Amino acid sequence: MESARVDDLVDDSESWPDPGRLILDGFIYDKIAGFTDVAKHLEWLSKGDHWEGEFLPQPYAQLAKVYREMGHERAARVVGMRQEQLMRQDARARGRITPDGSVGAAFTSVWADLRNGVLWFWDILLRFTVGYGRAPGRSLVVLTLLLLLATFIASRAWNEGSFAPNSDVMLVSDGWMGLADDPAVVNPAVT
Repeated sequence: MESARVDDLVDDSESWPDPGRLILDGFIYDKIAGFTDVAKHLEWLSKGDHWEGEFLPQPYAQLAKVYREMGHERAARVVGMRQEQLMRQDARARGRITPDGSVGAAFTSVWADLRNGVLWFWDILLRFTVGYGRAPGRSLVVLTLLLLLATFIASRAWNEGSFAPNSDVMLVSDGWMGLADDPAVVNPAVT
């Protein structure tokens, strides 16, 4: 189906060929007739998104475009996130260096593995915090969790007396002494 063009894609999962026998790169369609289950379509794409070891992102971009044009915005975002995830995995795989026994290749391999580790961490962070930019609402959850963590830490620091001025001038000022002597103020930094 490489570089083929159709108007309506009538999809039937029973007719899908085995992985490695399907090339979807350049396949263009305007509409999907039949089911629009995003999980099934991602399964279909996974059967034809690699050819001779190379990842082909175009089938994902095409499916996301068609979903968007059909009014399935959430499904388009899911496809886009999967495309981004696979592109990042492919970039890390291409960045790997297999040592050949030489010292130079060994150091280059270690450096590439460290770089891939950082890229993997960044990939996970982007996937779960903002869905690679396609699910920015997730950042509100992360922000709420960070705010709760900061509040918890600040509360613990206040209760143990760590919130106190570190300046001698401030500690003997009338304002601070007034707080320290006021029985209504709970813990103006435990002394």
